[in-house]
Amino acid sequence: MPHDEWITAGSLAKLVAQAVLLLLFFKILSCSANTARMLKPLIKSIRQGLTAILLLVVLLIGVEAVMQWNAQNSVRAVCDHVCHTQQALLVPSPTVHHDNPRLDRITIGDVVYRFDAAGFRVTTPEESDLLAADSNAGSQHIPTTSRRSTSPLKIAVLGDERIFGVGLNDEDCSTSRLQWFLNSDPQANVEVINAAVPGYCPLLSLLKYRQDVREQSPDIVILHVDYSDIADDAIFRRYLKKHPDSGAACTHPDLKNAARQKNRLVELANQSKLAQFVKGQLGDASIESPLRRVTEQYAWTLPNRASESVSMQIRHALLPVAELAVEVEQQGAVLLLSCSPLPWQVGTPDQFPHLKSQVPDSAWSSSNDAALLLQAMAQRLDLPFCNPTNQFAAFSQPQRLYQDDSVELSRFGALLYARELAGFLLKQQAYQERKTAAEVASRQGSIPNGYDREKITQ
Repeated sequence: MPHDEWITAGSLAKLVAQAVLLLLFFKILSCSANTARMLKPLIKSIRQGLTAILLLVVLLIGVEAVMQWNAQNSVRAVCDHVCHTQQALLVPSPTVHHDNPRLDRITIGDVVYRFDAAGFRVTTPEESDLLAADSNAGSQHIPTTSRRSTSPLKIAVLGDERIFGVGLNDEDCSTSRLQWFLNSDPQANVEVINAAVPGYCPLLSLLKYRQDVREQSPDIVILHVDYSDIADDAIFRRYLKKHPDSGAACTHPDLKNAARQKNRLVELANQSKLAQFVKGQLGDASIESPLRRVTEQYAWTLPNRASESVSMQIRHALLPVAELAVEVEQQGAVLLLSCSPLPWQVGTPDQFPHLKSQVPDSAWSSSNDAALLLQAMAQRLDLPFCNPTNQFAAFSQPQRLYQDDSVELSRFGALLYARELAGFLLKQQAYQERKTAAEVASRQGSIPNGYDREKITQ
């Protein structure tokens, strides 16, 4: 174990030594018969008290040592409510709470994750055999997509682990498959940027857009709204502060604590795993509480969960969508919303035995009020909204659309989601207009950033 991780234990050892010296002092005093008769009851009480304190300190040192050892041999949690297998994909951020690493390649199990200089996941399509996402699940061969060299139509995708593609290889992600579907048209030249980050919600996606995505000058921005975003927003919003450059920032608590440390005692307390555990149990706002159950992450999607407090949480969580729509429009781009359904919205308990034990029976195949609420919000903001719930429900084996009886999309689910997104985009006038503009730009040569897309379209 590194030396600095034993600092707290060393401080406690000093206290033990001081207690021993006090015991010796009182032992000397007891040598005097007269003093002993006078102070014997008091000395006995003090000795018992010091012995109890000594034993307690030794116990705390042991507990701290065990917790430090366990922390050293486990993956450090950057975002506690994100699955432990995804922690290696995250780094603390002073502006967006946590982000993907940059210029890195990470292997978890059999899956390789590659990241570029902006922290975007690189999902360049490669040759792969997949089953088509339809009820027949027939075999389909998807060839390598060739990248055109001039004036691509850029589509940036924001969201959380569902659209990021946790557990999926680069070529199996929804963003990679979306690019392949759209480029099936020989005249198309589409580049899809995977700007999603595990654990994100609309608030962090808005900050991510300001920090990294806006400078990419995307023509279309797709915001994947996940049903866990309501719970996620409640966690991250408490860290939101004004920022002199970007207007707002959501600083990771680890970085906040490092900046606030004024003396060695505060630093030692922050390093103590036992102190962190106690603070978390007491509800300290600087300690994130993990969401251990599916019902906690998706509580608002379950029946009979409507309340004034939940309605307020929903409004707060979705408020950044309106801000993002305004900022995207100011850049001359278009914002679209999408979501992917949850297993209990498209399947039966028998098809998902593990989730069956966590999700109440009344939630399975019940009315999809949560999707209707998202649909109403999109209509109010005049934003196109892609909801493939019906297509997922029509799949003959919905359990194959998810990974290992969980809420994460499998490669079949990602492929189906990408197919529905592509079909939805092709029906949008804004997409067709920008596609035409990109084709004109390709024929006329490269056009600098800031060109008038409407003028080209005309």
